[in-house]
Amino acid sequence: MRANLRLAFLIALFCTTAAATTINVNVIPNITGPTTGSFIYSYSVTNDISSLESLFSFAVGKVGPLTSIISPAGWTADDVSTPGFIVWTSDDQSSDLIAGSTDLFGFRSPMGPGRSSFLALGSDPITGFPTGDLTTGFTSGPVAIPEPSTWSLMILILGCLFLKSRSARQNAHFCSK
Repeated sequence: MRANLRLAFLIALFCTTAAATTINVNVIPNITGPTTGSFIYSYSVTNDISSLESLFSFAVGKVGPLTSIISPAGWTADDVSTPGFIVWTSDDQSSDLIAGSTDLFGFRSPMGPGRSSFLALGSDPITGFPTGDLTTGFTSGPVAIPEPSTWSLMILILGCLFLKSRSARQNAHFCSK
């Protein structure tokens, strides 16, 4: 059943106008690095005590390859099925994050930090069935930052375009005399 919940997650991604009234999640990012060529991203996720639902799925926007993925006990991470996101899903109701509890999610990425979205989906704490309620927000996550060689190439191209337009103007000015 939980494997089919990825479809529910995808639907929720495109329906972010839903009001999250019964699940309240606090996400505290901790980013260190770069060490050995990668940044370490960890997220302390708390299902607020005021939540009426359990948390069964948590996702963070991502770019690039991820390694050393950290999942709470009883949770599965998937960074392939939903492009642009890493999605953690609890394996069954007994491992859902109940109101008032906190757990740690994380990974390593070669990409530097920037503004990234997160999404959390709730489930009924009695039946474990997803309710469709969600909460979204922004946190820090890996983003694409051009490498120095890319910046150099862009500057070189802009310089060539400038020289070409300057040369064309001078030729046009010379021909008009």
